[in-house]
Formats: sequence, structure tokens, C-alpha cells
Amino acid sequence: MKKFMMIIGAMLLTMSLNAQTTLKILPFSIDPGETKTVTLDLDNPDFTAASFKCDVLMPEGVTIVDDEGEYYFEYNESGRAKLKDFGYPAAALQQDGSVRIVCYSSKGKSFTGDSGAILDIVVTASDSASGTGEVKVMNQEITDATGTIAVKPATYSAEVTMGPTGIEEVNGEGSLADGKYVKNGQIVIKKGDKEYTTVGTISK
Repeated sequence: MKKFMMIIGAMLLTMSLNAQTTLKILPFSIDPGETKTVTLDLDNPDFTAASFKCDVLMPEGVTIVDDEGEYYFEYNESGRAKLKDFGYPAAALQQDGSVRIVCYSSKGKSFTGDSGAILDIVVTASDSASGTGEVKVMNQEITDATGTIAVKPATYSAEVTMGPTGIEEVNGEGSLADGKYVKNGQIVIKKGDKEYTTVGTISK
């Protein structure tokens, strides 16, 4: 009975850690053709995390920037992990289009703090990227310095907005300077050689 209760207690502890400890990328917006940096964050309020593995999948139209098939990630300036302690994270493209990231310290170091950014990830949007999609942080495994406790959170998903927020592309008419104007009862925004319109019409 005592052994059974210990097993149940360990299961409950793991379930609690799973509910609170997770890797995530926060919602972000990106314009067609834009390259920007997003962060891979680790929330671990009740867990001393020392290593992790995860697969990051961007929505269609957005990709993680690579150098001829090789991925290089910098540690965020938050200082939760340092290159001298952890070395460069290992990363590789998976069959489903996600990028697997593995980060650990050969020196037995743990990540400092209990929330916030760990890695900077540079992403780029195609010229035709539009609408909304999801970035997913999947197949997560987070361990402590002993490697004896593995936390496996559920997939974390966040919205990615591609193109101007809350508007859709329409056919342009004529050449206009960047800015806003009214056409057919709608607000139109001019960005470069493209025009976008708010989904709703203007009340008269």
C-alpha cells in the first residue's frame, strides 16, 4: 500500500508539473517578406529545468531562417541560459516541416529564473503570406539536472497573423502614396504596391 501511494504521489506531482511547466512562443504578427526575431520561452514556476527538447512548427508561409540547412539559435539577452554553460543548441529539420531543438548543459547547469525567453528564433514570411495561422511547440520534454524527472507538456499553440492586422487584400486602383483613404465605403490601407481593406464597411 505504501509503495502504491508513493507511485500515485509521483504521478500527481508529474501531472502538476505538466500543467505549469511548458515551452512556448507567444502570438506574433509578421508582414509578407518580413524577417523578424521571436523568442522561445520557458515557464517553469515549480520546476528547476536544466534541459529541453521540442519541435517548433511555423504556419504555412512562415519559416525559421536557416543557413544552407543548418539552424543556429542565439540565447536571449534575458540571460536565462549562457553559451559558456550550454553551448549551441542542436537543431534539425523534421519530416513534418518542424524544427527540432535540443538544449542542455554538459556542465550540469540549470536555466535561471522561472519564466521568460530562452532562445531567439529568426523567422521570415514569404511574399505571399497572408491570413492567420498557428505556431506550435510540440513533443516537449523538459528535465531537471539529474535527468530523472521528465516533464512532457501538451503542445503549445499560438496565433500568427500574416499581413496587416484585421484587413484583407483587395485589388488596387491607380497609384497612391502610402496611407489610408476611403473606397466603396471601406477604409483602405496602402502598403507599398498593395492595397488592403478592413473587413467591415464604414457607417454613413
